[in-house]
Amino acid sequence: DATGLPTDDPGTLSTRPPGTLLPTGGADHGHKGYALALMIEALTQGLSGLGRADPPSGWGASVFVQAFAPDAFA
Repeated sequence: DATGLPTDDPGTLSTRPPGTLLPTGGADHGHKGYALALMIEALTQGLSGLGRADPPSGWGASVFVQAFAPDAFA
């Protein structure tokens, strides 16, 4: 909450002064952003066909582009 105490009330986000969310994993073992970074690494390196096992030859970055057609989900 706004005073720094842990709470499970989602309404603390809209109080004055507002509270905030704990990182994923809680206050002791917070891992905010780690899962997102791991997912992006898997998508850009694994699915693009260029992995870290490839021998270095020039610039080793890869790009993964995923596009969704909104009409397909309607």
